[in-house]
Amino acid sequence: MPILLHELRHGWKALIGWTIGLISVCVLYLPFFESIGSSPEMKSMLDSLPQALIVGMGFDLMFSGAGYVHSSVLELTAIVLVVIAGIGWGARAIAGDEEEGMLELTLAHGVSRTRVYAERALAIVVRLAILGVALWVILMSMSGPFALDLDEGDTVAGVASFTMLAIAIAFMSLAAPAATGRRGAALGAGAGLAVTAYVLNVVGRQSEDFGWLADVSPFGWAFAGVPIMNGWDWAGLGLLAALVAVAFAVGLLALNRRDIRG
Repeated sequence: MPILLHELRHGWKALIGWTIGLISVCVLYLPFFESIGSSPEMKSMLDSLPQALIVGMGFDLMFSGAGYVHSSVLELTAIVLVVIAGIGWGARAIAGDEEEGMLELTLAHGVSRTRVYAERALAIVVRLAILGVALWVILMSMSGPFALDLDEGDTVAGVASFTMLAIAIAFMSLAAPAATGRRGAALGAGAGLAVTAYVLNVVGRQSEDFGWLADVSPFGWAFAGVPIMNGWDWAGLGLLAALVAVAFAVGLLALNRRDIRG
C-alpha cells in the first residue's frame, strides 16, 4: 500500500503535534479532579443551577473520576482537538491535492481513483486510531496520580467511541470534496456536522420534549451511554460505523463519477 505508507510518512510530524496537544489537554484538566470531586462548594453551586443545564452539559457526572474525564476531556476538549485534526486530514486527502494539481498527476501513473481514495481514507483511520491509543495511555498513566480510578476496559470503550466519532466526522470531510474538488466544501461539511451534532446532543439532553435530538446526533451515539463509566455501547458504535460506511461510499461514488482536471 504505497499511497497509505506515503501518507503516514508525510504526516508523522503533525501526528506528534496532535498527540502533544492531547497530553496538554489532560495535564491542564485532570489535576483539578480531586479538588472538584470532593468540593462541597462545587456541589452547592451545581445544585443552584437548572437541572436541565447540569445534565445537558454533563456536570452531573463530574464527581467520579470516569465521569470527570468523560465531561471535561472526551466529550469536550479532546474531541474538539481530534475533530479539528480529522477535518484537516479529510480536507487535504482529495481536495487539497486536486487544488494543487497533484491528484491528476497521481492518477496519471495508472493508480485507480478507488485505490487513492481508499488508501487515503485508511490513512485517516490509522492516524485517528493512533491518537485514540495515545489518549488511552495518557489517561491510564494519569489515573493513579490524580485519583481518577479509571477502569482499563471501560476506558478502552470510552476512547473507542470517541475515536469512532472523530473518524465519522473526518470521513464527512473526505466525502464532500470528492464531489466538488474544493477544500472549502470539506471544511464546511466536517465542521457543520460536528457543530450540528454537538448542539443536537446538548439540546436533546436538556429537554424531555426534544430528547429525540440526542438520538439522531453522532455525539449522542458516541457518548449517551457514557462508555467510560458503563462499558461498551455497541448500538452507538454501530450507528457511527454505519455513518462512516455511508460517507465512504458516497465519497467514493462521487469521485469515480466526476471529471478531474489539474
